[in-house]
Amino acid sequence: SKVPMNIWASNFTNERMPLFKEQIKRLAKFNFEEFTDVMKIAGKNKGELFGLAMYNVLHNSKFTFNTHGDNSLTKAANFRLTEATGVGSCLVTDWKENISDYFEPDKEIITYKSIDEAAEKINYLLKNEDERAVIARAGQQRTLNQYSFEKRVQDFTAYLYTQL
Repeated sequence: SKVPMNIWASNFTNERMPLFKEQIKRLAKFNFEEFTDVMKIAGKNKGELFGLAMYNVLHNSKFTFNTHGDNSLTKAANFRLTEATGVGSCLVTDWKENISDYFEPDKEIITYKSIDEAAEKINYLLKNEDERAVIARAGQQRTLNQYSFEKRVQDFTAYLYTQL
């Protein structure tokens, strides 16, 4: 509600009553505000995207918002980091203790530690297009130079040789 954005998520639609079990738990605990917030987010969901359609949306986005959710509480470890940056979107992702192993925060990607900080940074980027574009290009260069499939296979092959 603090920034204009669209959402593309496969399991988060109004038709499916998003996160059904979790929503029932929210109601059982009288957590109506969070229940309503989830429904609002679901209302902005454009549905699932995969393959070229997904990359096209990422490429044409001013920014891509990423969160690791419960999948990784302390480490940056999802594909969205390189998917978004690789196609030239300005990535806004949750800060993790190892994020600087992959990207330089606030130079190649934008990191946040709270929803309020994320909203503040996104709104800043929307008002400062030139700066957003510089960060997006820097993130893309980092991904293309260091995280291409060819480069990752070379790194993995070198690693395997050291283990033999």
